Amino acid sequence: MPSQWILKQLHCTLIFVLSGCAASLPPYIEPNPALAPTAKLRTVVVAGVHASVTLHQNNNSNNCLIENGAVAIPVHTNVSGFAGESKKKIGMPFADTYWGKIGSEVYIPVKDDLTLSVSFSGGGASDGASCRLAFRFKPIPENNYQMFVQAGQRENGQGACIFEFQEISEDGVSKQMVRRDVVRSPVIVKGSAAWKFLCGGGKE
Repeated sequence: MPSQWILKQLHCTLIFVLSGCAASLPPYIEPNPALAPTAKLRTVVVAGVHASVTLHQNNNSNNCLIENGAVAIPVHTNVSGFAGESKKKIGMPFADTYWGKIGSEVYIPVKDDLTLSVSFSGGGASDGASCRLAFRFKPIPENNYQMFVQAGQRENGQGACIFEFQEISEDGVSKQMVRRDVVRSPVIVKGSAAWKFLCGGGKE
């Protein structure tokens, strides 16, 4: 199946309502950068958004998201589910205190491709957005990656999901954050328009 078609289907997954709650997953165990090459990942969650991020290493070449072997990457939220200041910091660059304050940082392995699955929701009861997407990418040793999620409204009042995933660095002169798009492949999630057609309607 052409990658352009799959990318188009990914856009279909950005805005759809999830039902039910995700099952509890094993915690993520970070690799030790002193023992093996690693990269860094920051997940930035805007206040008022509930979010979860899972990492999958079971079959990185699969275009359909298979949940076996998934682990939950820590995303800092306070007890009411609103984004708050994270205590997890590993020295990633950021342009100002805002990005550092609301982001949780972890080391990630770089040996193989990684598949990340992201679920997030927010907004009011009538105009809120609830989304899920997944993608595969190849982390580069010692690089810094940032995932940004926000749920809000479109101009017509409908719910909308905002998602960014970029490689980041800090400009040595201006001290501003430099962002670069990351090459990534979409992975089909259950409930999307392409799931039944391409994944045979199988279980996650």
